[in-house]
Formats: sequence, C-alpha cells, structure tokens
Amino acid sequence: MSLPRNVEIQDQGPAPGGRKANTHRAESRKRAADLFGDSRGWSLEIAAREYVWLWDERHGQSVREIAAREGVTISRVRFGLRRARAQEKAAPLAATRKDSRKAPRLVPLFPIGPFTPTSTCGHTRPIEAGSSFCCMVCHGSGMDSHPAVQRDPRQEPLPEPKAPEPEPINPGVETRRQKRKRIFQV
Repeated sequence: MSLPRNVEIQDQGPAPGGRKANTHRAESRKRAADLFGDSRGWSLEIAAREYVWLWDERHGQSVREIAAREGVTISRVRFGLRRARAQEKAAPLAATRKDSRKAPRLVPLFPIGPFTPTSTCGHTRPIEAGSSFCCMVCHGSGMDSHPAVQRDPRQEPLPEPKAPEPEPINPGVETRRQKRKRIFQV
C-alpha cells in the first residue's frame, strides 16, 4: 500500500456533501505511507519497530496488546509481523550459520551449600533443552545439542603416548617386585 512518487492529489473543489473531494483519501494515503513505508523503501525506523513487534509476539504478547500500546490498528501490526518474518527468512544463510557456531553463554548452576566433589546436583530433574543453565556438578546443560558445543573428532588431539617403563636404578640388582614379576609371569 504505497503512494506513487509522482502523483499529487489536486483539490477538486467542494464535493456534493460540503466536503472537499479526495481530501479524506489523500489523508489516509499519507497516513498509510507513513505507517507502511512508501514506494522508496522500508525505513530503518519502521523495520526496527516491526522487529520489536515480532519479538513481543514471540514472548507472549498478543497482536491486540501490541496495537494498543503502539496506537496503530491490528491489521497494521499483522502486516508488520508478516513483513518482519519475511525479512528474517530472507537473511543470508551464511550469517545464520556463522552465528550458530558461536558458543552459547551459559549460566553456572552451583549446588546449595558447599561445592565439593561429593556434592549433589543443584537441579532435581534434567535441565530443559534450550536452557542456558549449566550444572557445575554433572556438567549437563540445556545447550548440549548446540552445534558449537559438539566435539569434532577431526579436530581432537592425538592421545598422549604411554610413558616408557623406567629403567631400574641398579641394573644388576632386581627388586623383589621385579623378581616376582619375572618368576610368576605366565
């Protein structure tokens, strides 16, 4: 719903009811251009407002509550939500992939009381998927399925080689342990 750039509404004189012709239509077109953006594009202010509406809707506010708060019609909010969702889907995949590889920020969850190796977990049931809590006792978190947290076996370090057996201090003299190992070795 946009107003063409080169069209000007001309005053046609009084209409048969005492009102000027096209005045109401011109005002409503101007209001629509201000709210929905005109044909020159989508302003940053409008985009930001619509993204805030999308965030509010995703966090439990109804379309009616958003419209009442902003002082616009419900249909305007619905239009803005559709446009914000479409803009979100049109985002390049590379940007979303890059963000998905960034490790999530976790909130440590310590047990009540002293934190010792024998402490019990501070949670009574498993931590919900998507939760930002990370138990410091069992090391479980709600972000275990996040791509940045997954281990890549190709990037794992090689296991450390076993240390060689230490040479005896006196090569000619066997210790009791070495002698028993030699005699009773099957």
